[in-house]
Amino acid sequence: MKNAFLQRIKQKFGYIAIAFWAIPISFTLSLMMGLHLSPHPKDKLRGLASENEINVQHFLSLKCSCSQKLIEHLLNRKASKEVSETVHLIHPEDKVTEQLLHAGYKVEPITEEASVQKFNLQALPLLVVAQKDQILYQGGYARDQQHTQAYEDQKIINDLLQQKKVSEFAVLGCANGSLRKKLVDPIGVKYERN
Repeated sequence: MKNAFLQRIKQKFGYIAIAFWAIPISFTLSLMMGLHLSPHPKDKLRGLASENEINVQHFLSLKCSCSQKLIEHLLNRKASKEVSETVHLIHPEDKVTEQLLHAGYKVEPITEEASVQKFNLQALPLLVVAQKDQILYQGGYARDQQHTQAYEDQKIINDLLQQKKVSEFAVLGCANGSLRKKLVDPIGVKYERN
């Protein structure tokens, strides 16, 4: 009788211990995944260079896994010959910069906070296609950022060159700038605090 009672207490304690372990782990994992699946706000960028020809701006960070996959994609497809393409690279590394330059892209290394100040960049990876002072496209690279579908940046560029209307994809990825990171991750699960 005493053994059965102790066995039930051990079993209930085991359930309680698992719950105390599972609840914080589940919360942490859902917060980290949710940050990548929630669209970021669509504030228009400012400070883009004004040119007569269509120009393409890629905003990427080497500290963002989504951006890293996009850099691989850009290196494989090479820069378009029909438009000027610039990669604004946050947290640049010499090797990646050289690879992008060799693939035909212009590269502008920039700090995270400078990208917020200069462009009002709140999230990335971000694709912007502009002409003169008009933004023709500002959004994500694909219908989803889980990388289950092909990137559509080249199709977007081609459609805009042919003056076709394009739908803007949501920017699903990493927050940019200390303020945005604090807003989407107030307890510092995903983004390290400075």
